[in-house]
Amino acid sequence: MLGIALLATRTQVDSYDGSIMLQVATNAVNHHSLHVVSDYFGLNTPYSAYGLGMSLLMVPAVLLGNQTGRDPAIFAAVTEPGPPRSA
Repeated sequence: MLGIALLATRTQVDSYDGSIMLQVATNAVNHHSLHVVSDYFGLNTPYSAYGLGMSLLMVPAVLLGNQTGRDPAIFAAVTEPGPPRSA
């Protein structure tokens, strides 16, 4: 099921919110920190104003990206809710 989702999903995190949550997840896994280092609006520096729920859901994506050598955003895009798509 995950393989099918990965084939049909976006290849990047499309929203500002998702990128902040992915940064929190990446820093939690790689640096054991919850810092946000790249916030182009400056609203979530040095810590995210969002809760940890979505970031925790993205942790397996970061781990999978680290293990496979691929960009974690590819896997995290599966967990990120996006705008509805028209058929």
